[in-house]
Amino acid sequence: MKIENENTFLAAMNTGLNLFVGAGFSTLATDHKGQSLPIGSELQQELAEFFNLPSELDLTQMATILNASRKDEFRAYLKSRFTVAEFDSRYQVIETLPLKSIFTTNVDNLLYEIFKGSNTSYLNDLDVRGSTFHDQNSIDLVTLHGCILDDTREFTFDATSLASASTREPDRWYFLSHALESVPTLFCGYSLADSGTLSMLHPSTVDSRELSDKWITVLPGTDEGTRRYFRALNFQVIDCDMEELLDYFRKHSRVDETHPPVTSSRELVPGLNIPEFAEVAVRSIFDYFRGAPPTWSDIYSGQLTTTSHHARVRNALNSQQHTFVTGIPGSGKTTLMMQVAKDFPFAGHKLLCEAPTPEKAKFILNKLAGSHALICIDNFADDLDGVNVLLNAPNVQILGSEEIYWLETVTHRLPREKIHIIDITDLTDEDTQSIVDRIPSDVRIANSSLRPLGSGYTPSIFEIVESNTHHSTLSERYKKVLQTLESHNVLLLEFLLVCSYVHRCRTPISSDMLLAFFRGTGINYEHLYEMRNKIQGIVVDYVGDLDDGAQDYFSPRSSLISEAVIGQATSGQLKRMVTRFHEQVSSFRIHRHDVFRRRAFDHELMRLVFRDWEEGKEFYRQSYSREDQNPFVLQQGALYLSRKHRFQEAFQMIDEALSRTSRRIPSIRNSHATILFRANINRGDTDDGIVKRTLQESMDILRECYAYDQRKAYHAQIFADQSLRYESRYGREEGQAYLETALTWLKEEVRRSPWNREVKRLRGVVARRLSSSLSLETLV
Repeated sequence: MKIENENTFLAAMNTGLNLFVGAGFSTLATDHKGQSLPIGSELQQELAEFFNLPSELDLTQMATILNASRKDEFRAYLKSRFTVAEFDSRYQVIETLPLKSIFTTNVDNLLYEIFKGSNTSYLNDLDVRGSTFHDQNSIDLVTLHGCILDDTREFTFDATSLASASTREPDRWYFLSHALESVPTLFCGYSLADSGTLSMLHPSTVDSRELSDKWITVLPGTDEGTRRYFRALNFQVIDCDMEELLDYFRKHSRVDETHPPVTSSRELVPGLNIPEFAEVAVRSIFDYFRGAPPTWSDIYSGQLTTTSHHARVRNALNSQQHTFVTGIPGSGKTTLMMQVAKDFPFAGHKLLCEAPTPEKAKFILNKLAGSHALICIDNFADDLDGVNVLLNAPNVQILGSEEIYWLETVTHRLPREKIHIIDITDLTDEDTQSIVDRIPSDVRIANSSLRPLGSGYTPSIFEIVESNTHHSTLSERYKKVLQTLESHNVLLLEFLLVCSYVHRCRTPISSDMLLAFFRGTGINYEHLYEMRNKIQGIVVDYVGDLDDGAQDYFSPRSSLISEAVIGQATSGQLKRMVTRFHEQVSSFRIHRHDVFRRRAFDHELMRLVFRDWEEGKEFYRQSYSREDQNPFVLQQGALYLSRKHRFQEAFQMIDEALSRTSRRIPSIRNSHATILFRANINRGDTDDGIVKRTLQESMDILRECYAYDQRKAYHAQIFADQSLRYESRYGREEGQAYLETALTWLKEEVRRSPWNREVKRLRGVVARRLSSSLSLETLV
């Protein structure tokens, strides 16, 4: 084995390295038939034989033909052929290397198999999850041509798609090239046939920015012309095959492959342990009562009320069940979870984190190695796949928190027999008085009183504090702030808006994201800190398990503040910010992009952003393209157009989403039914009853959704709302059957989910519509 500048390579191998792999990397792995995974020329021959194609066609041409004529068969063949069943045990050394990023042009799942049992690191697919902000246990994975584990992306077999990224999504290409600039890279498993991909990384291609050292492996016996070509692209050459490379890694890796058992939570996953009192940075309790999210300083201060729900949650945990607390915004879910985490006696590790990806959840379990843990998960609905990995682990108990709205969207995916859900929104009179008494006298209103909310609801913690302190309401305060910034400092206004928008989508914003957002305006790192300081108290340094010290992260003080800022901004202000953000910031930069995406295109938010429906439609069309043709973006676009009463355009968009998913996703079918109903409920009927039949078709679709989908509460609520409107239009004789069905479903959902406030409300409305004399016994 011969390595050009070997000492420099060894230094990179032990301090930080990127891995860029091609087909030759996977040759020591086999599929379920025991066949080695094919390189490009071998796959070309296999496809020609299996699909009876002319052998003179190259791989790109064959893929083009098959995608156009036998797409499903072609994808099924590739998934079968590139699913790894076994691999050489020497590959396992890869997970012990100090890798920063892995780039692959392969579509197989070998890398995932290698890292599956790792207790040192886990893979983070940038296309699926977005950035992890350099989590020290995370290795960014970029699957340039797709992956068999990701059915949302097409497979590609050429360098053209990579090349087009520089014009289609410049920030994504900038992000990729920056990773190669900053860390030495080993290219492994490439041949001269891959020169199109490799030449994309030449300094002339990336604005003449010099890359870090890069090496490329070539097989022994490779001709001198090929070597000279690689050197012309600034590669240093390593002569070896895969066996020799893996043996070299095993010989020279400095990582101790024997991992001693973890003895403390601090050692388990740094940053996820619950700190001791002496470790906590102290802050004034006034910050909490002014709307800031809770910190451990607040929890340890002893100045926060312990409500009656504290005992209920501890009791549920003592039943050995997983326990999830829920409530409306501002009801104190996170505060309560942190209080219980501190107070609850538990014989094992205590950890606290945001909803983990499945890969991170498996990594945590690997680190636990069977020892017991109480894992507290805030905003757990952000990734149910990861949460379910932990829910199914026998050595883990979960305490989670989530808003009622988001909980309702995921309960069908939870093992209901294993969990206990507690709604903490409603407070006792004693709780309420205790909260008022704990408000510092300097900010509390004299002769405090509690404002009744009506409808039988009690005030939340936030509402109690807001109504009993001197300052004006959040809406009033931030309306004035936005007006002042619009007049005096537009860039500072956009800084506040973009921080609030990203925070609303449940992720902090990094300095790198902000620099990408402000690209072309002259804003640099120093300006970011100046802007943060100018509105100190609104946007603050992010504090949480995402912060690794490598760069700064910002967020509004709380979700309540971000909602107030977005709610008080004008349509023009929001449109300018949202448009710039999605044009300038690549999904690679966005922490947990999969979580961000679910809220970033919300149709109710975009109604505030785009008053002109044509501008909104164009935004959704462009976003659909940027988001790898994700059908849920089309779904939100269709709902947006429906709210704008552009029903024809809405139908076109929801039909495209239905087609894209082969009509298999019930939530998209539900949206189709909803749009169909909204389009026709207020139209005049014709003699042939077309409108009535269309409305009935919508109701029939919802019946099917309720019958076959697990999200029954969601479908029952839509069905009940439409039943009420149908009965209002056509009368008791026509609408009674729908109302009776709705009431039956709602009663069942109240039994299954007694914490669901909206289901309870609708049950009462439907029951009263059916009969004003309905007895209380009938309701239960």
